[in-house]
Amino acid sequence: MKIARLFLKQKNKRLDHLYDYRIPEEMEQAVVPGVRVAVPFSLGNRMIEGFVFSVTDHSKYADKLRSIVQVIDQKPVVDDLHRRLCLWMVKIYDCLFYDALALFVQTVRVTRKADKAGQVQFYVHHRHERYFQITPEGRKADVRGKKMSRIVELLKRGPKSESEINAAVKNASDSRKRLLQRSWIEETDESVSCPRETVNFEDFNDQYTDTKQIVEDILRTGNKPVFFYQLEVEHRFEIFLRAAAAVVKNGRTAFIIEPEINLTQKLLKRFKSVFGDSGAVFHSGLKISEKNQIGQHIQNGRIKIVLGSRAALFLPLKNIGMIGLDEVCSALYVSDSEPHYKLPVVAAQLAKWSDALFLMSDPVPSVELKWRIQAHQIAAVSSEADYHSIDIVDMQKEMRSGNLSIFSHAAEKGIEQALQQGEKSLLLHNRLGFQQVVFCRDCGEVIKCSVCGRPMKTDQGQRLICMTCGSKMAFPQRCPKCGGPHIKGMGVGVEQVEAVAKQKWPEADILKIDAEAIQQYGFAALNARIAHANLIIGTRSLLRHFDFGTVGCAVAVLIDQDMDLNAYNAAEQTYRLYRLFFEETHACCRLIQTYQTQHAVVQALSETKDALFYEAEIQYRERMNYPPFGHLVYFKIFGKNEKQVKQDSYKLYQAVKKQFLSWTVYQPVFNGIRREQQQIEYRIILKAPSIPPVSNGIRKMIWAKTFENISSKMTMMIDPI
Repeated sequence: MKIARLFLKQKNKRLDHLYDYRIPEEMEQAVVPGVRVAVPFSLGNRMIEGFVFSVTDHSKYADKLRSIVQVIDQKPVVDDLHRRLCLWMVKIYDCLFYDALALFVQTVRVTRKADKAGQVQFYVHHRHERYFQITPEGRKADVRGKKMSRIVELLKRGPKSESEINAAVKNASDSRKRLLQRSWIEETDESVSCPRETVNFEDFNDQYTDTKQIVEDILRTGNKPVFFYQLEVEHRFEIFLRAAAAVVKNGRTAFIIEPEINLTQKLLKRFKSVFGDSGAVFHSGLKISEKNQIGQHIQNGRIKIVLGSRAALFLPLKNIGMIGLDEVCSALYVSDSEPHYKLPVVAAQLAKWSDALFLMSDPVPSVELKWRIQAHQIAAVSSEADYHSIDIVDMQKEMRSGNLSIFSHAAEKGIEQALQQGEKSLLLHNRLGFQQVVFCRDCGEVIKCSVCGRPMKTDQGQRLICMTCGSKMAFPQRCPKCGGPHIKGMGVGVEQVEAVAKQKWPEADILKIDAEAIQQYGFAALNARIAHANLIIGTRSLLRHFDFGTVGCAVAVLIDQDMDLNAYNAAEQTYRLYRLFFEETHACCRLIQTYQTQHAVVQALSETKDALFYEAEIQYRERMNYPPFGHLVYFKIFGKNEKQVKQDSYKLYQAVKKQFLSWTVYQPVFNGIRREQQQIEYRIILKAPSIPPVSNGIRKMIWAKTFENISSKMTMMIDPI
């Protein structure tokens, strides 16, 4: 009798372990490690999905085992290496096995359906991409209509997928149907009919003279992780391309990971010019059918290299020879949902087990990364380049000279000069809204949102708006606490910067870019709008790799609000944000406006080298046992009922303190309102010397039902950025 050992798709961490199920004789060939099956579970024999982790011929529960009912997959969807990585993530990030598994089966989702009789069946969710080619009649036809003509011209170059046609011709569905009805185009089998672009390993950009030498140095480093310095994104990508080409040429596969979907689209043409159809682009924005197709091409060995965002790393490439991470220190590589993994950590583990080159780059390396380079844990193959100098404007002096505007005289001069020369000006102000806070001048009461309790800001229409839940209300005439009439808004938001700019430069074409604008219009539409704008104002969203063209003036409107955030790495994150802003804009005039000219971050930004800043930061972290000298584990407790959440957070605090007696555990503190469903959140911090003992302790707490015994929800993060 054969026994399958399964992880089950369920939500209780205490139940998240291997279960034994009997394999019926007729299923023995089909049930192998890596396939998903349907099994009965619990007293009611409820049908649930399970993942076969291993197969054995014995079990200590042999006489009590239930049988597998259905084999969902025809062949394994996760190979040995990726099963091992999945289990490693479960242990390191203390997540459910199926939460981690979801990352590895993005291209082969399962659908659960019940028939009228209540019988449950599971199906692999396949949506195949449709492909079209032109017919002999279509080649001769006199095609009328702009869209129909464009589709025909596109297909004359060769068969194309439905998504490729839709990308080239907007709203092409009706035109495509008419062409099919007239037999001018027809559906085709993509795997047989589509011509394949060949790999061109020699198609490299010669404008970067040092690229070849850097790649040679990279390939000589052996198995140690490698980092190279480079400020220009195109130059960095060229180095990744050359290194990947060398790996693929030797018969292995490779990943090149970028932090932004927008960046992968920007680099797509260059990527395809080298790797053709042996390369695929993968990110979370693809349709299910497109993901299915890429998964199939990887399985049959057609795909040798993948360019993508964070999600791409979990694709089942075999014989991995290189994993390249661009902007490796980006916060976008940290998952904000379960499991709360850091992609560079996962990538390093995958590279180690695959005996692959782990190649990293970043224009502004983190404190931890620099420390690891100095400790010879990572090999650096190129020297640091000097940053551009930045001028610091003392806003206190501006006030004393009578200038009460949010723009200094130097900023006004720089912007006006750029406008006169036909160049763009970029203004970064990393705060939303018009005014930052509204309060009563009589009693000091801050006006808060009635829905989620967060302080409200104002918009340009002087309405109060909550940036967490979106609630709006009229500006109050009297204080809700004392009844006083002296209600005032203070603080500068990005909308106020936009309003003042419109007054000062009415002839300018002004564009505001923030997260809301990106969500509303998308990257393509904003890039088209940027081409015409000459004064662009925004939050940190400006750093999401837009094509700004020639920038004459770049201004950080007020840096002070970012420098004193409540986080152990606040100084580093502020330094990184503004350093990236000035390096990526390539402006001639670079200005930082601040009231704290002597602040360490401001002083560091004014220098062309960052050695002193990093040295001071690493000494501070060593004294405090912050990463990389220790680890911070955040327990976040949240729910709708504030009293219950607070009570549960103190209950959990006592349990964590008891479990980790020799380590520092900080008492629960209110951590604001979560955006999802406006839930109250409290936070507990555990300071730990290493991660494995934390994972072991958490496992003991799970088995002791510590987390089950609190009513509120809870999540855990390690070293959050």
